[in-house]
This record gives sequence, structure tokens and C-alpha cells, in this order.
Amino acid sequence: MDSRAGAVSEAFEAGAEPADVMKAATHTLMSTTMGYNRGAVVQSSRVAELRIAKRNAARTEGGNNGS
Repeated sequence: MDSRAGAVSEAFEAGAEPADVMKAATHTLMSTTMGYNRGAVVQSSRVAELRIAKRNAARTEGGNNGS
């Protein structure tokens, strides 16, 4: 399951359409495909990184947005 989850997650991260990922993974149900998707962890990390970058940019511009 680990390599399949990696492939499914990578496909979603690359912007593949969910139906295409499901077919490539040979799943018959989208819920199965989504169960293999680890994207939520990556997406949460990306959001955290963007928030930190925004705060750092505000500091270097002399602002303090309090976020």
C-alpha cells in the first residue's frame, strides 16, 4: 500500500484529475483512491509554510500584521 499511496499522492500533487488518478490506480471507487491520498499532510505543510513566509515578508517590510 505504501508505494501506491505515494503514487496516488504524487499524482494529486501534480494536479491530476481525480478520475484519472482513480483509473490509473485501478480503483473502482473514488473513496478508495482518496483513502490512498496523503495530500492533506502536504497541503497542511504548504499552508503553514506560506503563512510563515507572509509573516517574514511583513517583518522585513517593517509591518506587523499579527498573523
